[in-house]
Amino acid sequence: MAGRAADWDQLLLQSQDLVRSEQAFPRVQRDILQVEQYSQKLRGRAARADATAESLEASRLLAHEGLNPRKLTQALQSFELRPTQSA
Repeated sequence: MAGRAADWDQLLLQSQDLVRSEQAFPRVQRDILQVEQYSQKLRGRAARADATAESLEASRLLAHEGLNPRKLTQALQSFELRPTQSA
């Protein structure tokens, strides 16, 4: 347990040294709202990248099976979904 405390103390000292050497790392001042906005922006980018990758994988699978992904997409977009009325 004493070894872990020493490791934490050493890590604390190293991080304090980094903070003191302002020439290597400029100080950035952000409030919590700015951090939240930036994190939402990054999350949006990641979601778009994931969707693009999934779309590409789906297109490859369809093409591998001999289907044209563009034609299928156009056909699916032409359908109009309406709720059915049950008696």
